[in-house]
Amino acid sequence: MRLFRERTPLRVPGRGPREDSGLPSRAADPTAPQRTGTEGWTPRRRRLAQLRRELQESQQELQRGRGRTQQLQGDLAAAESQAQELRAQLSEVRGRLVQVEGENEALRAGKLERSAEVSLPLCGVLGRRERGARDGQAERRCVELERELREVQVQLTHCQERAQSAEERAEEQLKQLQTEVSSLKAQHSSANQQLQERSVEVQEARRALEEARRALEEARASEREQSRDYAALRLQLSRAREELVSATRRQDDVVQEQGEERRRVEELCEQLQGEVGRLQEQLDSERAAIRTQRCQGEEELERLRKDQQQMKDEVIAAEHKASRLQREAELAGRARQEEAAEREAELGDWRSRCRQASEALGERDAELGEAQRARDSAHRSLRLQEERAQRLGAEKQRLEEALGEGGQAVGDDAHAIRLQLRSSQDALQQVTAELRACRREVEERDSLIGQKEEQVEVIQADLEQLQQQYTTCYTQLVQEEQAVSRLKEELRDSGEQTDLLASQVAELNTETQRLQQELDLLTEKHTAAQQEVASRDEAVLKLTADLRSAQEHLRTAQEELTGQVQETQAQEEEVRALQKEVQRLQEALILKQSAVEEEQQRSAQLQQERDTLQAQCEGQQGALCGLREELERCQEEARAQGERREEEAQGLREQLQEVQARAEQHRSSTDGLRADLEHAQNRRREAEEEGLQRDGRLRAQEAELTKLRAALQEAESVAADAEARLEPLSQSVDLSRQKYQACLAKVSEREEQAARLRAEVAALHGDLRAHCAQLESGDDALSALSLQLRSTQQELHESRSHGQECEQVIGTLRENCADLRRQVEEQEEMVVKVQADFSAYRATHMHADSDYNSQLSRIQELQQALSRAMEQCAQGSQALSESQATQQQLRDEVCRVSEQRDSSKTEALRLQEVLSELKGELLGEVQRRQAEVELVEQQAARLEEDLRVALRQCAQKEQAVQKRDALLRKSEADLVEARSGHPAHRQGRAHRARRESQQREAVLRPQGGASAAEGGAGGRRPPGRPDGCREEAGERDGAGAQRRAGALL
Repeated sequence: MRLFRERTPLRVPGRGPREDSGLPSRAADPTAPQRTGTEGWTPRRRRLAQLRRELQESQQELQRGRGRTQQLQGDLAAAESQAQELRAQLSEVRGRLVQVEGENEALRAGKLERSAEVSLPLCGVLGRRERGARDGQAERRCVELERELREVQVQLTHCQERAQSAEERAEEQLKQLQTEVSSLKAQHSSANQQLQERSVEVQEARRALEEARRALEEARASEREQSRDYAALRLQLSRAREELVSATRRQDDVVQEQGEERRRVEELCEQLQGEVGRLQEQLDSERAAIRTQRCQGEEELERLRKDQQQMKDEVIAAEHKASRLQREAELAGRARQEEAAEREAELGDWRSRCRQASEALGERDAELGEAQRARDSAHRSLRLQEERAQRLGAEKQRLEEALGEGGQAVGDDAHAIRLQLRSSQDALQQVTAELRACRREVEERDSLIGQKEEQVEVIQADLEQLQQQYTTCYTQLVQEEQAVSRLKEELRDSGEQTDLLASQVAELNTETQRLQQELDLLTEKHTAAQQEVASRDEAVLKLTADLRSAQEHLRTAQEELTGQVQETQAQEEEVRALQKEVQRLQEALILKQSAVEEEQQRSAQLQQERDTLQAQCEGQQGALCGLREELERCQEEARAQGERREEEAQGLREQLQEVQARAEQHRSSTDGLRADLEHAQNRRREAEEEGLQRDGRLRAQEAELTKLRAALQEAESVAADAEARLEPLSQSVDLSRQKYQACLAKVSEREEQAARLRAEVAALHGDLRAHCAQLESGDDALSALSLQLRSTQQELHESRSHGQECEQVIGTLRENCADLRRQVEEQEEMVVKVQADFSAYRATHMHADSDYNSQLSRIQELQQALSRAMEQCAQGSQALSESQATQQQLRDEVCRVSEQRDSSKTEALRLQEVLSELKGELLGEVQRRQAEVELVEQQAARLEEDLRVALRQCAQKEQAVQKRDALLRKSEADLVEARSGHPAHRQGRAHRARRESQQREAVLRPQGGASAAEGGAGGRRPPGRPDGCREEAGERDGAGAQRRAGALL
């Protein structure tokens, strides 16, 4: 409203008093409108400047809002990346916890084994204590038991040290876990930033879509422009076609100009067609690019929509899981795996919430983008309005200036200008109204932007809530750390248990001392027990027999073990042999691969040689084309030569015969030159074009001949003038002689050129022979490659069979290993049974001291044998493990060999395909080479015919030259006679000679025109064909010269 009030006075002074005053007042005060216009325009400018400032401020606010949204989107993207890193780190933490649990279980199992080992010696000690009460030699056993107890103590100390090291490792791992948890905490803050970055990416994708749409519109505009250019090119094509039609109409008048025009128009058409094709390709490429951009944009939108939908689903799931997490947090300390799963679920919930926040931010960003677009459109409209107002103001100023300059002179013009000013003021008022409306729209949009900013603040509050929830998650992590501390306490408990075991060992030591004391008492009672020993001698004898049988059984078991060990050794040797065989196969495969690589290199070298041969053949073909052209030129130039040309023709015939013979010889070597001849065809086309150029040169030579004819006609005119004055006749004769000598010099030059061409032909023939030899060597190399391929295929077959044999051997080894395991287990069971029977026997029987001594010695021997057997069993188990490892290695090697075999198969198949392709190419090249050789033979025959015709023409021309020489000599003699004769008689003769010469010229003019026409037609004939018309024209020229010489005589 304030703007309207400020601008309403502008209309009142421009219309009120001046409309009532009429025309006289206007004429009387012409400067009044200018003053009023300037007074009304200054507040408008101020207002416009104020509006511009307000627009700039609003734009700055928008830019700040965009910066904030971009920052939020960057934070979201960073939060997402950090969330992913947290997932990875949590998975690593889980793996480490699983490793720690495995180590704890291994420690517990070791403790149980050690306790079992301790319990076994304790049981043995108790049994020995009972047996020691009965025999007097228990002291030695006690010493042995003490030694064993010391060993057990040493083992226990080792176990304690291992447990302590395991505890230390667990503590280190726990510290690492704590550090990782702290790093995870630090990374969560960056996850929020990543989420914000994701929203920024969404906004950028939308901008990219808008840019793609703009690019589409621009491409459509460019397409329209290109269609216009295409229409213009079509018009140019139509014009070119019209020019072609007009050129064809002018063909009969000027043949040479028509050819040049036609070529020019064809080139122009080709250029236009190329430009049209290029423009079409550009249009297609731009359309394809626009389509790809559009598809990418649509795919990006679909992906974003899917992500938004997934985020919404995850948010819904997160709300359901929140309550479950609270319940599971109480049970977190009971089960570590469940706690880890709950942590993953919680992390997923946080991710879903972050995604939800990113979605909300994306929606807010979209709304902000829409508001920004609306604001931009308002700004654009305001700018348009401002520009319009500026234009109107400039127009008003211009009109005011025009009024100030011409108001005094012309009143009518001032009236018209005032009317224009009024219309401009009306337009300005309309603009002011539109500016008010635009400002209202801008204020409404600013209010919308404020609402959007409030929504963004609400979103930020939600993010803060999410962060608080994340802190609760971290508290749960702290609880998990407490659980880890509980694990540490359990480890400490296990250490205390080991301490208890150590104390128990000490108690056992005290008990052993007590047992020694009891043994001292038992020695005293031993004397009373000897009587019982005597009664049980028979039982001892039985036991000795049983012991002997047990010893025999042990010996058999030992022998079986030794046999098994030997079998395992033999199997190991077999495995080593198999390994060596596998290594040999690998070396063979490596050699084969190197051979295949060498074959590939050879094929590449052959391909290079083939390319070089193709290039050389192309050069040779071009040289042959040059030779053909030189031969044609020599044919045309040979018309003025005589016997020398006949000799040269004979030499050329001989060379052609030699070329034909060589071509017949080289037909066998055409297999390698097939592809070269394809290029030679292109070279032939170029040679044909060069032939056309040589035709132009021939035409130029014909023009020179026409010039020579004109010179001869000039000489004839000079001879006619010589009838009047005989003195200049000698000069004309000298000129003709000089021209004749010049022609002879040209003939000698052409002969030298023909000799050089012959030398080049010989060199080219040598090059052809060398290339044929190279191609034959390439064929040999291909045959060698095919043989190598066959050998490699055979070796592959052999390697397959050998691999199958190795697999069979491995299967047998596995069966043998299983049998050995079963036998070892049976032997262990037998040993345990024997030990149990022997302990029961010793517990129920008593013997004398000597018997006990012998039995103790035997027992020691048996124990040693048992220890050896156990060692052998352990060795056998180690051998079995080693054999299993070797079996696994063999399996891996077999797999690797099979993979290498498959790769070699594929390589062989590829080489076979390459060979088949090469064979097909060779066959096609042979056929093409044969066809080209036939064409060359036909061309050679045509050249021979052309040479014969040229020789005939040369003979005819030589005869004509001889005739001309004779006529010239006669004319010289007649001239000499005429000079010596009477002048009056000479004048009469001259008059008669003039009349006769005029009559003869009148007769010969139609004949000369016909000969000239025939000469032109001969000039238009293709190169290499006989030119009979030219010969006839030359003969007619010679006859005309003879007649003129006769007239002169």
